Amino acid sequence: KKFCFDMELYDLCDGGVYTPDKDLCESGKLQKFCYFKEGTPIRYDVQTHFCYGEKVYELCGGEDYDPTKYDCVENQKQKKKTCKGIQYNTENEFCAMRGSIEIGIYKMVTIGTGDKAQTWMAQNLDYEVTGSSCYNEDCSQYGRYYTWNAAINNSTPDVNGNIQGVCPDGWHLPTKAEWEQLIQNVEENKKNIAGIVLKDSVVWIDHDDKGTNATGFSALPAGYMISDTDRSDDKQRAFFWSTTESETEGNAYYMVLSYNYAGAVVSNNNTDHNISKTSRLSIRCLKD
Repeated sequence: KKFCFDMELYDLCDGGVYTPDKDLCESGKLQKFCYFKEGTPIRYDVQTHFCYGEKVYELCGGEDYDPTKYDCVENQKQKKKTCKGIQYNTENEFCAMRGSIEIGIYKMVTIGTGDKAQTWMAQNLDYEVTGSSCYNEDCSQYGRYYTWNAAINNSTPDVNGNIQGVCPDGWHLPTKAEWEQLIQNVEENKKNIAGIVLKDSVVWIDHDDKGTNATGFSALPAGYMISDTDRSDDKQRAFFWSTTESETEGNAYYMVLSYNYAGAVVSNNNTDHNISKTSRLSIRCLKD
């Protein structure tokens, strides 16, 4: 069977007509092209993909959809959600809530498999409480810095032992053990590479141990704040609080990444970094 296009006859492709000057019939299967204002068109299989705008997407449940209005989650089309009036992708973002208040959109990433899998915030927290601050009042890159007491925010452990602190509802501050589990999850059989795969690949000082961000954790070299206005170790290190207090009074455990070290360390050593509970560190929350 054939069809006519531009005064010429063509064989049907998989039983259907197509546009020969834009599409291709290959081995009886229709291949379409996604065209761009610039660059080479991308060919795609209509049985598995579709073109919208200037991008190729996988079919969702065997059907195409409008990616500006819907997400495909577990092969089901879902209307895009909004947070503070802004759309977000539910696959790797969430709307942080405190009660009925929308705090903002945060990226998230799951690291590890099975019962060891953890879902972390993939950017630093920026939720204002007493005892927190932003360097030069600019929270856009590094988020907020928190004293340990500010991070705890007068919270007590829930029935699972989690302390919410300043974290959004459904999330909690990590313990020392949970930071150590993260390091185990990313290192697997390779030791002392956690820092490389956790660190952002752009912002850090250039070094042989520069990050690849292979995990998507996107740790930034925010350093820490000594006071409301003074900062130390920026561009060189990242410090994140845990809820676990140290045996030494006035100290608590934290996770630290350094520009010149491939690994990651959970420490309470205030001699190396001069960190105490009154220092202001970054916060990454862990999903309950």
